[in-house]
Amino acid sequence: MNLSGGFVGSLGDYSTGASQIIMPHVVGSIEVYEQQTSWPVVLENSKVVVIWGANPLATLRIAWTATDEQGFKYFEELKNKKDIKVIVIDPIRSETAQYFDKAQWIAPVPNTDTAMMLGMMHYLYESGKYDKEFIENYTYGFDKFLPYLLGKTDNTPKNLEWASKICGIDKDTLKELADTFVSNRTMLMSGWGMQRAHHGEQPHWAMVTLAAMIGQIGLPGGGFGLSYHYSNGGAPTCKGAVIGGVNSASVGKFNDEGGILTSKILPINAIDEIYILARVELDTYAMAFLADNNILLHIFSAYQSFRGSFFPNTSNSVNKSGFVLLAQLRAFDDLSKRLFIAREITRARILNAAINCKVYGVSLDTAPHLDALARACDIAAVMAVEGGFAKWYFAAWNEIIEDQRSFKFTTRSKRPPADKINALISYVNTRIYNVCLSEIYKTELDPRIGFLHEPNYRALSLHLDLAEIFKPILGDRLIFGMLNKREITAKDFETDAGRIRFGREAVQKIELKMIEKLSSCANVAGQSLTWRQIIRREANQIKKYVCEGVPYEGLVWR
Repeated sequence: MNLSGGFVGSLGDYSTGASQIIMPHVVGSIEVYEQQTSWPVVLENSKVVVIWGANPLATLRIAWTATDEQGFKYFEELKNKKDIKVIVIDPIRSETAQYFDKAQWIAPVPNTDTAMMLGMMHYLYESGKYDKEFIENYTYGFDKFLPYLLGKTDNTPKNLEWASKICGIDKDTLKELADTFVSNRTMLMSGWGMQRAHHGEQPHWAMVTLAAMIGQIGLPGGGFGLSYHYSNGGAPTCKGAVIGGVNSASVGKFNDEGGILTSKILPINAIDEIYILARVELDTYAMAFLADNNILLHIFSAYQSFRGSFFPNTSNSVNKSGFVLLAQLRAFDDLSKRLFIAREITRARILNAAINCKVYGVSLDTAPHLDALARACDIAAVMAVEGGFAKWYFAAWNEIIEDQRSFKFTTRSKRPPADKINALISYVNTRIYNVCLSEIYKTELDPRIGFLHEPNYRALSLHLDLAEIFKPILGDRLIFGMLNKREITAKDFETDAGRIRFGREAVQKIELKMIEKLSSCANVAGQSLTWRQIIRREANQIKKYVCEGVPYEGLVWR
């Protein structure tokens, strides 16, 4: 039909239009059409069952195909279980609420379920009753959600009083509900009606978050389910074990003999990139799995030297825009545009480095370098300005770094670094390069085409451009802080076959600092963004310039 002039297609369905889009980003699977915790497990282990925004006594009469209505018998068994408390949350007293005549019925204002859940989550957090261990070990992103919950982003704490005014349920009832959920094995059974509304992705997302704070996801009879009301959801589908798809990765800490010291499960949707700094065996299936999930792989040698990256090339890959590629090539071929971008990047690099010196009370005159930059008429001249400034800047490091006995800077050396300070600079810079490369990959820019650094047959170059801006902001400040606080000392380095490298503990300390910084937020152009997002924003600013002619100004962080 497309060959005959196109046609109108569709995406998703009417039943779960919002939920089926958001759930893969939240739990790694579509969830709404998947098997629920089986009814026998619920009936044996649950102490509280919450039927939230669902009317299974009506909707179990339908299915995708013909239904044998198995689900009814399980709701009948649930009604007859004296040791399970049933709570029905629904604006109307539905057939299900009437069927469970002894159940607690709570009737919020329609389409206020998310506010109701947020109020309970705020109470659980402030009272310390939430499962902190579950949040830390089995979830990702709670630190991004918490400022909103506490009202730090909009000056509106989502407390019980706030929720009560919106949903129409008094705060004491909300508090009682939260206490009941967290102190008993609780199964939250949601319907689909709540997501058929404006911002329909929010209620199910909130329910998963609430279930995570309760901390019972994965325990028999605990957690949440989104399909108990439809097509016999929860009815056992086979007598044997069901092997689910791979949706997580396991990481471990090993001793020198290869024994596992600790291990942790990481949801695959929480992983953007993997850095391999140890001896690891990967097969082709593992590589294909990483590609399918759009995960980048960065590989380092035994001496912490960067050796290469694996970039997915699947339908999930972001970096696939012919229009942007052509615009990027045209900007590269247009000397005035290329020179403008190169100057802006170098200007930002000079100013950011000078700000570092000012913070530590070191004088560094940028005027002659900026004047020379303004006069530079080709890329080679811009590179010469950058190189000349770098000599002055690195010389100033000896006034910033306190331990001059172990970390005195003399000259920049690479491949391999000649001393401890160069080894530290090389490793941290490489991490900045990799992060910039990963964030560029999430845009539509082609990392092979740089503007300051020349593209060549062997290397990518755009991430080197972007890193010039962020090395002083992220990398150099990390180095100064760790050295002057004695978090990294001469004892953290080893010499192997004449080459300097970090010990295992030193790498871990640097990585934890890097992760902490990249995950922290800063305000840029009125937005609170993580530093990863700020790097990506900078790449997109360059993209806007080459594609739309929007003026570009390199980020200067004061």
